[in-house]
Amino acid sequence: MLLAAAPGTTYQYSNLGQSLLGRAVEVVTGRAVEDVVRDTLIVPLGLHRTAHAPDPYRAEDLAGGFRTFDDGATFLPEPFVGSGALGCIGSMFSTVDDIATWMWFLGSAFTDGPLAPEVLAPASRREMQQPRTPIPVPSAMFDGRDLAGAGYGYGLFVEEDRRFGRVVQHSGGLPGFSAHMRWHAATGTGVVAFGNSDEFAARRVAGAALQAVLERTEAPSAVVHPWTETVRAAQAIDAAMLDGLSAAEYPFLAEHVLQDVPAKVRDARLAAQQAEVGGVRAHQPPFAERVVTAANEAELRWRIRGERADLRVEVRLVGIAAPLVQSVSVVVVGSGERLTADELPAAADHHRVVLPTR
Repeated sequence: MLLAAAPGTTYQYSNLGQSLLGRAVEVVTGRAVEDVVRDTLIVPLGLHRTAHAPDPYRAEDLAGGFRTFDDGATFLPEPFVGSGALGCIGSMFSTVDDIATWMWFLGSAFTDGPLAPEVLAPASRREMQQPRTPIPVPSAMFDGRDLAGAGYGYGLFVEEDRRFGRVVQHSGGLPGFSAHMRWHAATGTGVVAFGNSDEFAARRVAGAALQAVLERTEAPSAVVHPWTETVRAAQAIDAAMLDGLSAAEYPFLAEHVLQDVPAKVRDARLAAQQAEVGGVRAHQPPFAERVVTAANEAELRWRIRGERADLRVEVRLVGIAAPLVQSVSVVVVGSGERLTADELPAAADHHRVVLPTR
């Protein structure tokens, strides 16, 4: 067999590869792949309107497929494609509601209450939604969206939108039909689009619809719950800075922090930054109101208000048994701003930070 690229290095969608996977299932189980999918996924998840063949449906409930070869001037009816050796690549009948349930089955793996853990472990579903093979962006397959990156997981596309963070998606298409599902990982908001022509471009319709919903709702790019230790360390260092203590007296620091940059150097830099912002204001809003963002549970950014500009402080902890601060950084930002003048916007700027209540 000739290979266009080494396996796992370049994205190339393969219907043949998916068909071989279905054949492997049949060899291992000794059953038709359609029966295995029905008994292990469709029935347990209650997808009552999903099937591999049109037999369970009334004829009037089925959408007929159409194809065009003259840019939509005329359409020709297209018969249903049977299952056969390539049936496991798709060729299923379903409804918007059933596909929405399937989407939430996958997306809920990132929540505290994942749907149907007995059907497929949440950890396995999360693996499906992690990019394995990178896909160059920009790319026509992403319809011009502003992405920081993209990749293919286990059967799912993963987009990293610069504003809204992770979006998971996949299309389906057969002669005469087009379908697309996509959901926003942080909020679980999703869109399903079906079309009874392969020229319908369900992907573009669903993509535009989800983008509009996320923009209208000002959806966060992620929801981060910082560790209690992260917040405790950040508040303690904030208090130390406001009290004018030397970096040598900052609590919760790992030993290497002051070895990387000595306390005297840190103190001199902070003094220069305080002068640049016109001095630190004597009265600061509560700490929670000054939080800017958190990239993850081990990091936190917050502001210290100055007279002419603000200081943005960031701590990053290491997750050992008793977490310690492994880095502390301070930069000058405009009053009320999140970024310095030379920093590029990122999805993390729009994370929703939920501080522990106790």
